[in-house]
Amino acid sequence: LFEHLRSRYDYVVVDCPPLIESSVLTSLIPYCDDVVAVVRHRTKMTAVEAANEVLSLVPADRLSYVYSFDPESSGTR
Repeated sequence: LFEHLRSRYDYVVVDCPPLIESSVLTSLIPYCDDVVAVVRHRTKMTAVEAANEVLSLVPADRLSYVYSFDPESSGTR
């Protein structure tokens, strides 16, 4: 499936469930060029550390983190 998608599109984005709730990502890592982990505001550090354990399977140059939902910029201006 991934080879077919790669041949047709420049980018293929796969949205997975949270790392600590599902093993979907670990089975997809071999097919991914890059992994972007989204960390929501107020995520407990223990959850981030647990996710880091799973993401240790990803080479460091292919792993990025994004911090999401900053309450200071939640649209109330």
